[in-house]
Amino acid sequence: MVRRGNWQLSAEVIYDEYGFRRPGFDPLDITWGRSIYFRDLHNALGVPLTGVGYYVNLGYDGPRWTVMLNYGDFYPNQQLGIVPHDTPNHRGLVKASFHFTPMLEAYGVALIENTVPLNIDGRVRYGNEIIGGVQFSM
Repeated sequence: MVRRGNWQLSAEVIYDEYGFRRPGFDPLDITWGRSIYFRDLHNALGVPLTGVGYYVNLGYDGPRWTVMLNYGDFYPNQQLGIVPHDTPNHRGLVKASFHFTPMLEAYGVALIENTVPLNIDGRVRYGNEIIGGVQFSM
């Protein structure tokens, strides 16, 4: 991260090993929600799936406003023939917060992600979200 006054610039590169690969684990025995990015798949027992990604973040933190712009990509290294897994993820994020007091803020977030067809009943994962709210912290 590099800071200059109220501005900050950061970046990260990621190498990820994922997937169910431990002996004795039954993927049909899952009691929690599945990964929306299909990172719970596996290629071969004991062999992780891998991928690489990065993000770049530019932020401004002033006395009343905080603004963040973020962009990142993730690319799976193995193609499994499963479109939601094999499709690279591209994501942009914009967040703005207005600070009424040091403990009270209103914020808005826009998330823009590539649309990916899912292999489940012809559904599609749409990656556009807008979120807003008010937060009080003590």
